[in-house]
Amino acid sequence: MGLSAVVFKSAARLKKEYSREFVISDEETGQATAVGDEDFLSLRESSAARTRVGNLSDVAYIFDAVEAVLGEKSFIGERVLYSGSHAGDCIPLNQLQPLRDELNRLKHIDDSEVVRFVRGMEDLIEAAEQEGNPIVFV
Repeated sequence: MGLSAVVFKSAARLKKEYSREFVISDEETGQATAVGDEDFLSLRESSAARTRVGNLSDVAYIFDAVEAVLGEKSFIGERVLYSGSHAGDCIPLNQLQPLRDELNRLKHIDDSEVVRFVRGMEDLIEAAEQEGNPIVFV
């Protein structure tokens, strides 16, 4: 058990990569499926970026480090690290800037787990902007 997040590839990108038609199967997450074959791609193949935040203990550790810098009421604390196992929720494109701003405030922390977390979330933000899809917790 733990926390992971992905950004799904856009239907247009999948169409180019696989020379097949794809349709959006989930409007909220942007996840697309191949027309006539919903099981054509695995989660890994349909993801533009993914990161494993960690297991329950890792998430709690990162949460404490983040809270020490950002305080109790942070975007990251309330939308990303509030649970070590939440899934199905998203950070939409119009909420990426507060996430980016808080990640920038964490870059001075010299802790390998926090550094890994920040880099993983930055990769997700970049992919979300490129694909036009939200960050999705899985």
